[in-house]
Amino acid sequence: MTQGYNYSSDDCISLIMATVNNISASTDADKADIFDRYFDSLYSDKKVTVAPQVSLSTTIDTIDITAAYVCNVMSKLDPSKAIGLDGIGPQILKSCAVALCGPLQQLFNVSTSLSLEWRTHCITPVFKSGNKTSVRNYRSISFLSSTSKVLERIIYDKIIDHIYQLLSDSQFGFIPGRCMLYQLLTFLNVLFVNHDHNLKSD
Repeated sequence: MTQGYNYSSDDCISLIMATVNNISASTDADKADIFDRYFDSLYSDKKVTVAPQVSLSTTIDTIDITAAYVCNVMSKLDPSKAIGLDGIGPQILKSCAVALCGPLQQLFNVSTSLSLEWRTHCITPVFKSGNKTSVRNYRSISFLSSTSKVLERIIYDKIIDHIYQLLSDSQFGFIPGRCMLYQLLTFLNVLFVNHDHNLKSD
């Protein structure tokens, strides 16, 4: 037979306070302070993790562009995209990737910046909804050069690969293979391991 008893919320708080170094509290502020100190004592590691300092050794000195990589990027172009001001559409670059990857690779490695032509875009308005006579109901779309898209994708991939090596193992989200679901599963695994070994989990 199980013996039980009734108690109020004040009695419950008094019992909890009695277990914390035999210190009792009467006001809400004092109770909150005691709870704060108690919960803080439960954590085994109080050190705050800060972002690592980036040294000069983590900078990118050069970006080596190979013909094979240029060909790979060109083969993934979307042929349905519009043609830029240079008149070279993505369908041409994609179809002729094997023949053009060599010359473009040499051009990319020699050039240190995007040319003015590649940075000049054709902008067209696209209607959203509402009154067609109001310019507020349109959004702008830029027709980019397909060749500049290839170079931008190569530089983007190189920078992203470099940054991923600098990120902490605790970084999740917006990273391939490290989504928020993976973070939750990783944390859940830590809880299970700690539980199996009778360890505390912060």
